Amino acid sequence: MRRVSLEYRHWQAALDDPRWRWPSFGPREMACQGTGKLKIDTVFMDKLQAVRWAYGKPIAVHSGYRTPGHILTVTSNRSKTGAHTYARAADIRPEGGPADVPLILSLALTHGMTRCGLMLSRDRWKMHLDDMTAEEGFAVCHDRQGLYCWTY
Repeated sequence: MRRVSLEYRHWQAALDDPRWRWPSFGPREMACQGTGKLKIDTVFMDKLQAVRWAYGKPIAVHSGYRTPGHILTVTSNRSKTGAHTYARAADIRPEGGPADVPLILSLALTHGMTRCGLMLSRDRWKMHLDDMTAEEGFAVCHDRQGLYCWTY
C-alpha cells in the first residue's frame, strides 16, 4: 500500500473532501485537539477503519493527530515526534469497554497495527494503536509478528 498524507489547516476543511473514506471516524476527532490541524495517513486510517468494521461496534477516538508543538503539552515524550505526529496513531475507547481489550488487540494485529499502549485504571482507560515500524526507529515485537504492547 502506498502511503498518502492528507493535510488540512483546520479539520473543517476535510468535511467536504471527497477523499475522506472512513465513515466511522470524523475529521474533528482525528484532528489535533490543541490546534485543530489535521493530518491523515491514509494507510493507517484504512487499518483503523478495518478494525472498526471487524469489531462491529463504535470506537471513540480520544486523540488522533498531534502537532509537534501540541505533543509537548500532553505527553512526557519530549522529542516532538511520535506516532501521533506522523498521523499514524489513535488513542481509542471501544464501546464494549475494557472487557473488549483482548478482541481489539486481536483485530489490531490482524489488520496491520504493530503497537498498542494500554492505560487501565478504576475510573479511566484508553488504548493506543499505531502501525510504526522498527525501520522507522520505533520499538516493535522482536519477531515482528505480534503487537508490541506497553502500559501507562
